Amino acid sequence: KIVEIQADIELVFVLEKDGDKYDIAEVSSGEEMLFIIVFESVRLHIYNSIVLIDEIELHLNPAEQERLFKNLPYIFPDCQFIITTHSPYMLKFFEKDEIIRLENGSLVCMK
Repeated sequence: KIVEIQADIELVFVLEKDGDKYDIAEVSSGEEMLFIIVFESVRLHIYNSIVLIDEIELHLNPAEQERLFKNLPYIFPDCQFIITTHSPYMLKFFEKDEIIRLENGSLVCMK
């Protein structure tokens, strides 16, 4: 969670995780990516939209992938998401009829 924003000369975000405070520059690349997705979506007032997220698994370990995917509908309840991934792990979060598979850049199946 964001616990402090300092904007004297430059914008500095201080995050809190497990009781410890971190500058955004100190977190992992995956945590930074999660922050950017949420921050930019709020900053740009993204609502009632179709949101494209390319390669959602980049820089995220499986636990962070799951956390992000499970929380997207709560963070953005009125948005529809189109998500690309190379991760077989991510497929477990979707119903079979929600998956469109591309093979060598060509559509393989679609319902």
